[in-house]
Amino acid sequence: MKKAVISLIAAWMSVLIISSCAPAAPLGEVQPTFSPIPTVVTTPTTTIPPRLTPTAAPVYTHTDLDALDGPLLLIETDFNQFQILDMATRTFHPFEVPATAHPPRLGTSLSPSGKEIILHIDDETILIWDLVTGETLVTYDLTISNISFDPVQVAQTALKILPEGHYTFDTAQAAIEKALVQSKQILRWYLSEGLLLSVSQADQTSTSLFLDDLQTGTRRRLEDLPGLVADFWVSPDGVHMLLKKAFVFEPGIWQDDRYYLVNIPEQTVELLPMPDAIAHPMLFWLTEQTIGITHQSQPVGGKGFSVFNIPSQETLPILTEAFVHLRMSGDKLFIVQQDRDAGKTNLSYRSLAGEIIETLTIDDLCYFHTHIGGRVILNCESESLILDNSTIIEVLSEPVIILSPSPNRQAIVLVTRSEDITLLEWNMGEHSPVTLEGTPLEIHWLPDSSGFLYRTHGSLYVYQLESQKSEHLLTSDIFSDYANLNAVWVNLE
Repeated sequence: MKKAVISLIAAWMSVLIISSCAPAAPLGEVQPTFSPIPTVVTTPTTTIPPRLTPTAAPVYTHTDLDALDGPLLLIETDFNQFQILDMATRTFHPFEVPATAHPPRLGTSLSPSGKEIILHIDDETILIWDLVTGETLVTYDLTISNISFDPVQVAQTALKILPEGHYTFDTAQAAIEKALVQSKQILRWYLSEGLLLSVSQADQTSTSLFLDDLQTGTRRRLEDLPGLVADFWVSPDGVHMLLKKAFVFEPGIWQDDRYYLVNIPEQTVELLPMPDAIAHPMLFWLTEQTIGITHQSQPVGGKGFSVFNIPSQETLPILTEAFVHLRMSGDKLFIVQQDRDAGKTNLSYRSLAGEIIETLTIDDLCYFHTHIGGRVILNCESESLILDNSTIIEVLSEPVIILSPSPNRQAIVLVTRSEDITLLEWNMGEHSPVTLEGTPLEIHWLPDSSGFLYRTHGSLYVYQLESQKSEHLLTSDIFSDYANLNAVWVNLE
């Protein structure tokens, strides 16, 4: 499906008309005061302006990596210090970034081919960087705009929507100006090399999402909606985009959030209707054609859930009560709910129309841990359970801390609460003990599944399945941090 979408990009970018398909829906007790969305907005293809300036100037001292055998891991080995690890020789090679650059989260910054990276130099400049040559391919200058921003006008509108008494006029204006900076810094890859989704100021009171084609030097505005682009999520097939716009991006503030569905090939945009009595809603893709809506998100799970069906344009209620986890399992919804007073966990499979297909009650309080190969792993108070699609349960082990599957779907590393470490076959039937140099905080498999990297407090090791031995790679204070490894496999060929 991705190939089909990519092949249509040139046709999509020849003309784009954005139209509104749905009226505003009530947001609990808060009524939106946005200006009406234009019925039709024509956005002709334009040449990318100076904020996208190609250049061949190197921005760091590039190390010759042609002789490296790989696989190659680009990894942050100390705070804002990066190296390339050649797994064939177990050697590290410097990878210098500009001193002013914000440390990139490599998992989202790396291009689909693994050869280019998005690098935020400061609040005003973003680079597209060639990992092979060390050259800057494109510069995004976020200060270039022929439109002035009017935070006073935006604050006057926002204060009618934001929670009463939470902001003064001055604090609202300051929050809006901060959100404007954050909005314009959004830049992500889209489907393939050379296509990026960026945000630019659209008028005096809003920012808009753009599709930039770096190969043709053209860009396309995807929407012309009120508010600032806060976030977006591309559908699994790349055709639709779930877009979030707001005035302020501060934690706990949700009253000004609006969610839109952008259909790129059909060139339409619509405001998604929200259920009544929402609070801190959470929206996410369930399938290519359905969006899940948690009515009231909570630290664990939420309360109330609906499904928006794109083809039928219907919002179907699924749950009104609380749940601790909800996800797709095959073509069904898998839902975990708890009765804490009774010490029980209720599991159910439901259709996307809300029909109950299967239910099961466990006499223990259990939480969802992960989903591997069509099986659900639950962590309960004293054990972990395997649940298949027929609701047949088997005990896996003590509660699980880590369960990491190999890329070739042949093996799984299991680390339990009591720090037992075993290697499982894919069916989770056979357990083979594994001896490591300490309890791993994280597992990072090699691309060929011949072994895995693991991080302990302060150190990084590699374990080879064939030799059943560990090898020390590096010691760094950053490996004692609570965050996962900031690392990606790269392609420098």
